[in-house]
Amino acid sequence: MNYYSDSGRFHDGHCHLSPSINAETFERFRDVISHAFCHIDKPLVNLMSTNHIDLHFIYQLALEIPAVFPSYGIHPWYSHLFSTVPVNTEEEKRNHYHEILNPAPSEELLANLPMPIYLEDHTKTVEQYLEAGGAIGEIGLDKAFRVPNSGFMGPSENSGLSPCRVSMDHQIKIFETFLWIAQAKNRPVSIHCVGCHGKLLDSVQKIMKSPGLQSSELR
Repeated sequence: MNYYSDSGRFHDGHCHLSPSINAETFERFRDVISHAFCHIDKPLVNLMSTNHIDLHFIYQLALEIPAVFPSYGIHPWYSHLFSTVPVNTEEEKRNHYHEILNPAPSEELLANLPMPIYLEDHTKTVEQYLEAGGAIGEIGLDKAFRVPNSGFMGPSENSGLSPCRVSMDHQIKIFETFLWIAQAKNRPVSIHCVGCHGKLLDSVQKIMKSPGLQSSELR
């Protein structure tokens, strides 16, 4: 597929799976969408991942249903769940969240936050999935986002928002990692941005000025 055959234009109509998706609800959804699109043999639905939970579900749908065009990424609302170094102990978990959240998380919030996922492990899976096709998204930066009291948007009941925001430096690291992958694999990108368009443009221009890099050089 020539992803840039319509270069010079911007298109971004997309959808996501529910943050509450799990194995049981996914099976029901897969049955419904398989039936709905059974006669369509070309991409119709631009379905984007946001985190580690929906990643494999979207990959499975794209393999089985030609109408589903997949995109893989980490939405800024989930960027705090990923670490740029391996985290294996409770002390390392605490250090991770204290480093990237402002103000530092309360003990209650810290207890609700999961052990961070090593970003390099996650991106290896993304790069593997991209071999079957797809784009990068949804990724980006969000200055206004606050971490939910439940730790992240997901299966838990809505418990309101904490005062904690994710540091822009951390968001940029996550964002640029996926921009590098898109650059290396020549894939389109879907970008989310709230309140930090200058920083986002800086990152995009930085990657665009570095052509010809290989995926092994992108981290």
